[in-house]
Amino acid sequence: MIWRDFVITTRPSAADIVNQTQVFAYDLDTGALRWTVTLPKSFANSWYTRVEAVDRGVAYVTRCGNGQPEYLYAIDVMTGALRWQSPMTINSNSTEQAAIAPDGDLLTTLDNTHIVRIDAVTGQPVWTTPRTCPSSEGCALAIHGDRVYGWQNQVGGTSVVAYDLATGAFRYSIPLSATQGVQQTQLMVGPDGTIYAPRSVSTT
Repeated sequence: MIWRDFVITTRPSAADIVNQTQVFAYDLDTGALRWTVTLPKSFANSWYTRVEAVDRGVAYVTRCGNGQPEYLYAIDVMTGALRWQSPMTINSNSTEQAAIAPDGDLLTTLDNTHIVRIDAVTGQPVWTTPRTCPSSEGCALAIHGDRVYGWQNQVGGTSVVAYDLATGAFRYSIPLSATQGVQQTQLMVGPDGTIYAPRSVSTT
């Protein structure tokens, strides 16, 4: 991901997932290495390091993925200094990114049955709310105005669910499918508030 003249990235390798713990910052213009940060090996089954989001000069990185929960870390983009480690683990999937609230807070998957809003300054949870994620790669959230939108599996099929951004309270649900199933593309919301809900599984 890019912030100003920094490129924040990782180097995942299927040959050695457990030891893929580093985060790298490069100069956008020259490609020169600015800094390297090595994350802890918190769990034996941690996934490779990946960038969850970059916003307001902070890179948010984690080692969760492939169903393995891990902590979220906030790193200062300018210096590579660690700002905080979240007190709880998160469990977003390896191709997903956190949604960013207008004040910089992050919204992501806490586990398969909850989403969480995380304070961007402290790393503490602001709120959590129940949500049954339909499948891997389909758990990412979208924000528009004072609402958070996401996919949900529930009795009767797959729905788009809206939550209150400030409190996490349930607002409404829009049924879109008569059956529960895999949903591997996140929602999108246009500038006018239109929700785009592509249905896809792997390459279909």
